[in-house]
This record gives sequence, structure tokens and C-alpha cells, in this order.
Amino acid sequence: MDAQSELAREKGLVIWFKNIDSEDFTHTFDGVPWSIRAGEKMAFPASHARLFAKHLSQKIIMKRKKATAAGKLEDFLWKKEDMDALKAQILGDSVNLLPDQKSPQDVYKEKIVEINQTLGEKVAEPESEELTKADIIAKLKERGDKVDVGRSKADLLEQLNNAAGAVAPK
Repeated sequence: MDAQSELAREKGLVIWFKNIDSEDFTHTFDGVPWSIRAGEKMAFPASHARLFAKHLSQKIIMKRKKATAAGKLEDFLWKKEDMDALKAQILGDSVNLLPDQKSPQDVYKEKIVEINQTLGEKVAEPESEELTKADIIAKLKERGDKVDVGRSKADLLEQLNNAAGAVAPK
């Protein structure tokens, strides 16, 4: 399943998040701080819950490693197995609860079209699907271009729009 259809499938998905730590957990999502008391369980949209689970897992692992580590850098790296084990404890059941909603970007695009139609100007309809960075990288690789995945989405899109094989400057 590609990333776009995965996101579309999860638009209304809500996942239970439980703070399994002995301390309160505070993290922000879209600039809004959320505090979940130790042992408290809350339902969040899937993207919130997964982000919070990742950061709570990292917090717990870091706390454990600080208590036992000799101070070497590798002692403080997060291992996938450790993260997955903690996330399994933090994230609970999921429920498809929220109705399908348009993204703020889609609402904005529709508003621009509406404004221009009201003013009597013919406007090209906005593209229904925006390419993700992963889509752009796939198209560049398909075309045979060298791809630096560390570059920004805008830079990669510029490279995609340039002649085949041309690399846009950083």
C-alpha cells in the first residue's frame, strides 16, 4: 500500500495512547502542547498517538540508559526492538471514529478556486494529489537520476522538473 492510500485509510483512525511512564508526559503536536499524566489513557488521531508513542518510548529508554550507561554514545542510541516493545505497550486498540475530513490545504485550494470563479476568472483546478517526497524520489530513480534523499522536497521536485539526468544545485 502506498503512502497516500495509507494516509487516506487512516484519516478517521483513532488510537488509544497510555502513558506507561512513572512521570507525566508532555509533547507538542502542530504547536499545541499535550500533557498526559502518568498512567493516564487518552484517544488521539493515529498520527498524534504514533508520534507521542515514539517520543514517550525515547524518553523511557533514555531515562533507563542514563541510570545504567557508562556514558558512551552507543549506550544512548535507541534500538528498534526496544522502541517497538515500548510502543506496543503504549498504543492500544484503534477505532475508525472520525469522519473523512479534507485537509486544510485542500480546503484552501477550493477557496482560491471559489474566489476566482466569483470574480469571473477561469482558474485551473488544483491538482487533486500532491506528490510526496517519496513519490518524487521514486520518479527520479525510475528515470535513472542520482538522488540525494537528504535534499528538501522542493529541491527534488525542481530536479524532477529539469531535463532528465540534470541535477539541480543545492
